[in-house]
Amino acid sequence: MYGVTKSFKFEASHRLFTMPAEHPCANLHGHSYVVRVSVWVEDIKNLENPNMVIDFGKLKEFQKQLDEHFDHSLILHEDDPIYDAVKDHVCRIIKMPNKLDVTAENMAYLFANSINAICNKYKIKSGNIQVDVDETVGNTASYVREIALI
Repeated sequence: MYGVTKSFKFEASHRLFTMPAEHPCANLHGHSYVVRVSVWVEDIKNLENPNMVIDFGKLKEFQKQLDEHFDHSLILHEDDPIYDAVKDHVCRIIKMPNKLDVTAENMAYLFANSINAICNKYKIKSGNIQVDVDETVGNTASYVREIALI
């Protein structure tokens, strides 16, 4: 398979709503996230440019999404009761959809769906997407999915 990987970064805070109250990650805390996106295809000859999987510049659309929605934000579970306490004091709050807790695994899942949409936009119809989310150096969660037309 042919593949490309591009790294992105953003800063955000969160807490893990589903952890027991005594667990340290149940407290608000922040991370300097690094997200690595890989797109893999079986054969590049059938792609828009038969010499590359996808232009790295086209993946910059994902950085724009991170900057607009996640960078310097507070990310919470949609049922987290602290939302009401902080909503008037925090400029950017993101609620994770579908009752997902704010884990690196769930973020990788959401980000893979965003990358799938970008692949569709640039006519990549099959292959695989891998998203690795580093919360901190040495702590990485991953999600891999097939590229699917949406």
